[in-house]
Amino acid sequence: IGYVAIGGGTFTPLVTSAVPVTNPALDSQYLYFGNQDPPLTISAVPLDGGSGQSLVSLSGNGLVRLFRGGASVYATPWTGNFQGSIVRFSASNPDAGVETLFEADASQSVGNTIAFDEAGTTAIAGIGADLVALGLDGGPSSVVAIAPDYISCVAMDDKYVYWVRGQNSGAYDLNRTKLGTTTTETLVSGSPGTIQGLFLDDIYYYWAFTASGNLPGSGIYRAVK
Repeated sequence: IGYVAIGGGTFTPLVTSAVPVTNPALDSQYLYFGNQDPPLTISAVPLDGGSGQSLVSLSGNGLVRLFRGGASVYATPWTGNFQGSIVRFSASNPDAGVETLFEADASQSVGNTIAFDEAGTTAIAGIGADLVALGLDGGPSSVVAIAPDYISCVAMDDKYVYWVRGQNSGAYDLNRTKLGTTTTETLVSGSPGTIQGLFLDDIYYYWAFTASGNLPGSGIYRAVK
C-alpha cells in the first residue's frame, strides 16, 4: 500500500503485506489497513514512515470496509452470504476493545454500501434494498430511500448522501438524497451496465462505470456537485 500525488509522480510504498489487504483508511498521522481474509487483523503504519503495528483482531470471514472518523476506526467484517456488521474501536486506545454497533440478520447485508459522516456518529448503509441511516451512538435508525432491487454504492458529504440503485434488468441510476430528509434526485441513469465505485471531493462526484458485455463506455467519470 502506498500513495502517488493526484497530479502524477512516483508511487511511494508505505507497507508491503504478505496477504491481500482491503480499503485502507487515513487520518493525519496513520494509514490503517486490514487483511481481506481471516484471521482478520487491523493494523496501522505512520504516514511519515516507520514500523507498522497490529491494533485489533476481528471475527468473521472477511473485511470489506475501513473508515476513520471522530475518535474511532470503523470496520465492516462479514460472516458469509453478504451478512455482516459494523464495529469500531478507539484509534488512540485500541486495547480498550471492539464495540459492535450494528449486526445484520440473515435477510440483510452490510459491506461496500456504507458511508460515514466525518464525526463518525452516523452511517448511511445500503441494507438489502433499503438505504438506511444508522445512529451509531444510540441515535435512531431510519429508512432514507428504497431501491427496486439493490443498492451498490454509497458516499456522503456534509449535505447529501450519494447512492447507486442497481436493477436486475441491468439498468442503474446514481442518486443523491439531502441529509436529514428523504428528498432524492437522480443525477445519472442508463442501461445496461453497473456503477462499481462512487467517490466525492469538495467539487465533484466521481463514478466508475462498467458497460455490459463488449459495449463501449466503461471508464471513470465525474460531474460537478
